[in-house]
Amino acid sequence: MQKTNKLPVIAALGVLVIGGAAAYRQHALTLRPRPPVAAPPRTASRPASPLPIPAAVQAQEAPLRAAVAAHPQALGPRWNLVAFYGQTGQGDKASEQVDAIDHLNPTDAANRMALANTRMLLHQYRRAEGDYRRVIARQPQSATAWQGLAATLFQQHHYLEAEQAAQKAVGLAPDNAGGHLILASSALEYALQFPESISRGSDLALAQSEYKKVLKVLPGNAHVYYEMGRAAYGLEDANAAAVDFHRSLQINPQQDIYWEAAQAYIKKNDRSGALALAEEGLKRFPNDASLHDLRGTLLQTGTAPDADAQALAEFQKAVGSAPNDARLQSHLGTAFLRTGNMAAAQTAFETAVRLDPNRPFDLQQLAGIYNRQGNPGRATEAAKLAKGMIFNSQQMQQIQSLLVVHPDSIPLHLILADRYRDLHLAGQARDEYLLVQRLDPSNARARQGLAALPASKKDASPPNPQ
Repeated sequence: MQKTNKLPVIAALGVLVIGGAAAYRQHALTLRPRPPVAAPPRTASRPASPLPIPAAVQAQEAPLRAAVAAHPQALGPRWNLVAFYGQTGQGDKASEQVDAIDHLNPTDAANRMALANTRMLLHQYRRAEGDYRRVIARQPQSATAWQGLAATLFQQHHYLEAEQAAQKAVGLAPDNAGGHLILASSALEYALQFPESISRGSDLALAQSEYKKVLKVLPGNAHVYYEMGRAAYGLEDANAAAVDFHRSLQINPQQDIYWEAAQAYIKKNDRSGALALAEEGLKRFPNDASLHDLRGTLLQTGTAPDADAQALAEFQKAVGSAPNDARLQSHLGTAFLRTGNMAAAQTAFETAVRLDPNRPFDLQQLAGIYNRQGNPGRATEAAKLAKGMIFNSQQMQQIQSLLVVHPDSIPLHLILADRYRDLHLAGQARDEYLLVQRLDPSNARARQGLAALPASKKDASPPNPQ
């Protein structure tokens, strides 16, 4: 269950931070805890022009740059500049100094680790991955390097590889809570990226187990309870999911958790509890599109005499807050149909298809509307497309069910990987091909499939625990 692309609490591994002059003189950044800092939205855009630097900041910068100019081959002054730029939010300038340090001292392992940590903070995930791998090549027993590698792989959405790297880190440092946290987060995101997450039940169970270990170090942590709820829901244990989500909300009532907690209540047939959660969430977050949508769905299937009218009002609020969400447009279309407004329903369903052409339900509804309008050609075309999508979906579900019984079947994994690739689900396809390579390292089809995938996005910014 994923309302939004909710990413876990990787940064709590003993957070990678820029700071500590003594560490810079040793050409290495330290790993130390810091207060939680909200991560920037993944969709945040960089300002068109750099923000003006206050005069006081410029005054502090001048002697640091002078020290670099006086000793251009020395690493210490440059690390001091990196720290200063990191503290003042000047990431581009920090990156310039990091590249210069890399050029000056490319072989020192401690320096390479510091570069990797800094590049993680600068969101240069691929370069950070390369740095961590170079450290591991020279120091294969470095748990810190394996943790860093797991974190940067996670940031690139390579969850299976992140899980494997985190397992190595935990094996080398079993008492380090950060390793357990990365392992739990990677296993959870790996499993939940698949439409039938229960088919990755072993990974979900691993995530639950690892999060319980983290709670011994971070007791009462709202975000860890939230992630445990997601794992329980993926395992179809609605009661446990409801308990974990409730604990998370008691500690820190975050916006998205109301929706996910309500889903757990629905799954355990407690509609009144789900409706109460939706309404409580809307009191705190009145513009939350998914909570309006959820309340609309619960009202629409209720027994009130004006249920359809109440539901329509909620769906309209939902679409007003998130007009580019195909699911919300689809629900609005259904609500218009139930209230007899066929023209508005057609517009909503056509908008949903435009936003996401892989939803058979919307095409089925349009086929019925076109038939009523006396347009059998368009109706037939829509129905045909919907039928093909349903067939493909059923075929994928059958393959996933077979993989639960035969988890090491290379042909099944390859069929599924190819299908994910055709659907432009690059992350799922990549992990299936990687699984095949783990089962058969010389498999040419898996190698070719990986090569055919588009380059992955480099940015994903998991928040710290609240």
